Amino acid sequence: MENVNPLITILAIKEDIKPIGRIDCFLEKDLDFYIEKMRNFSLYYKIVSKSENVKSEKVKKHIYFSKYKKNKEKINRLIKLYKGGNYNNETFAKANKEMGKIYGYPNCCINWFIDFLSNWFIENEKSKIKLIEPSHSLIILKILSNSKVNLFDKVVNCCQNDNPISHLPHSFKCRKSINIGRENLKILKKYNKELFLKYDKYLKGAFRVYKNRIVKIADYYKSSKNNNFIYFK
Repeated sequence: MENVNPLITILAIKEDIKPIGRIDCFLEKDLDFYIEKMRNFSLYYKIVSKSENVKSEKVKKHIYFSKYKKNKEKINRLIKLYKGGNYNNETFAKANKEMGKIYGYPNCCINWFIDFLSNWFIENEKSKIKLIEPSHSLIILKILSNSKVNLFDKVVNCCQNDNPISHLPHSFKCRKSINIGRENLKILKKYNKELFLKYDKYLKGAFRVYKNRIVKIADYYKSSKNNNFIYFK
């Protein structure tokens, strides 16, 4: 399955569903592909190369983009926040909150993530093992604890990296996140129906919670008796 999330983000910007987007590029061919799409859709974009201040050492380049050039100052603000928020736990949390608002994420999800991040920093300071940031599995487990039951809409399937939404939902039942995900799938279907059908099938997955890890299982099936499984339908 190809990486669909960046394409969805570009389409959401084009269709005015999302104000500003960011794509992290690991390969030059990906950068070229995304830039070509943005030019075809007449989007405003800015490329930022990896610097020493950027948190992830794997990321080569970032593309910030919007449908309107008037959002240039907001994009510059995002770049400044992303680079400057890595030094101190408190400033990192504050930067994430402001970035979430600029990207247009739901307030309920922004506030939940900042609370989670702040509490994680406190617990991390107490532990003997100092981690740079919380693991993806830990975040998913926290989201699951807010969600009740274990069967959810596929549009909030963030157990795998290539999902239809750009933010972390505070719950797999978050109505605002579900609405965003459904709108994003609609524009993907409009753009490329064949890709949509493949992606729609890909999102219908099952994951096992095993020793505080999230493990994808090969076949999708539903069993209400297995509470240590997460299902996306």
